[in-house]
Amino acid sequence: MKKKFKILLIILLSIAIISLSFFFMENYIFDPHRGVVTNFENSAPLSQNLSKKEALEDFDYAFKKLKYRHPIWLEKTEEAEYFRNLLTSKYQENRTFLASKENISVTELFQQLAELYALLHDGHTRVEFSSDSLKEIDDYTPFFAYGNPVAVNGIDTEQLYQLYKTRCSYEVDTFIKNYFFSSYIFREDILSLVGIDATTSLVYTYKTKDGYEDFSHNFVPHENAFYPSKDDIKTFLESKNYSQEEIQARTDTSMGDYLTPDKVESAKVVGNPQSWIWYTVDQKNNIGIFTFRSCTYNDEYIETVKNFFADVKKANITNVAVDLRGNGGGRSYVANEFVKHLAVNSYKTWDYAVRYGPYLQYYDNDFITNEKYNTNFSGNIYILTNSESYSASMDFAMLIQDNNLGKVIGEPSSNKPESYGDCLYFQLPNSKLKIAISFKKWYRIDQTKKDLLIEPDIPCPSQESVSVLYDLISKY
Repeated sequence: MKKKFKILLIILLSIAIISLSFFFMENYIFDPHRGVVTNFENSAPLSQNLSKKEALEDFDYAFKKLKYRHPIWLEKTEEAEYFRNLLTSKYQENRTFLASKENISVTELFQQLAELYALLHDGHTRVEFSSDSLKEIDDYTPFFAYGNPVAVNGIDTEQLYQLYKTRCSYEVDTFIKNYFFSSYIFREDILSLVGIDATTSLVYTYKTKDGYEDFSHNFVPHENAFYPSKDDIKTFLESKNYSQEEIQARTDTSMGDYLTPDKVESAKVVGNPQSWIWYTVDQKNNIGIFTFRSCTYNDEYIETVKNFFADVKKANITNVAVDLRGNGGGRSYVANEFVKHLAVNSYKTWDYAVRYGPYLQYYDNDFITNEKYNTNFSGNIYILTNSESYSASMDFAMLIQDNNLGKVIGEPSSNKPESYGDCLYFQLPNSKLKIAISFKKWYRIDQTKKDLLIEPDIPCPSQESVSVLYDLISKY
């Protein structure tokens, strides 16, 4: 009896040990999301000094997270080996620089880490200054009136941009250049990356019709920054002796560039064009345009897509466009949800790889069955893209284009379909800088185009996309 009890006890203990081992391995070795941070503290002030020990601890932490989470460390390609060697060399170089100093400001650490992460050219793997009150310039009127500044504190903005590129995780020049000149150059954290201290007022220089003009700006929290209305811009330009024709050319946004004035009267607008999601149904011109500014997959998105196709069907419309201009991404399920309304039985999606601790698992996604709704839209599909169509919105365009479900109009995407993605977030222990690291690798559906961006079938400037779309439909 005792012998049977011992055997049973051994079996139970073995099962418990094996279960605990699997639990430990799954949660502490193989789980991609182990140790991620969801609630972030504010980063230490950019001007705050860290001790050498604190700075090196943060720097080593950031490199180890990169090494033990990013897929590139497990990929067996010459390109991956090249980048591993490059990253290791840069890590040693920048660490030596930090070790040569007794005190290191948060800004200096930020710069050194950003240079390291930037080598990957992976837009999802990056270093960020974390704050619930990021500071920016106090008044955007000169920018909206004159356009991009040409200098900050006498330093040419193109020169600043070239430096920023060495400390920025980006994939496509046009994408990051647009953001730098239209947004980032006005932010305290980005200016710190290019060596400009925004704790005091800065002078921004703009090109005007009469030459150059300087404006001094203080930096304030976002809620205190002044964003001018169209009337404010007109008043400002009138004070600078601009003619009404010149003012009109600088302030005419044509409904945010989504519908040209001659189309507004014929289109039924559903939702708020200032919100993240809305659509228009133009029965007269036989076109419906579905617009959303982020790939947010939620009940509102699902319901809005459903209502859009119901209105399209009711109006007997045979042309549908999806406006992805300025869409910074989110969840790729938005594309699958949209395709459920199409008369498509199956389609091909992308292959991908996921890093599980020390193991990189590849997944082949061939043709999948489309779980169709009863909508069965069988008309023409068009996708509007620009240099800000990023990540999941780029995937949306790829799904349509690579499956020959529709045509892309506009500008190339802001990152390649064959790229890294899905972020794991961490926070450095001392500086509290935030880091994001990709743990997946995505592959293009059409592998004959794996090294290319999503190139439009019908290329045109972003601001002309809607007009080109209407002209195309009127002809064919």
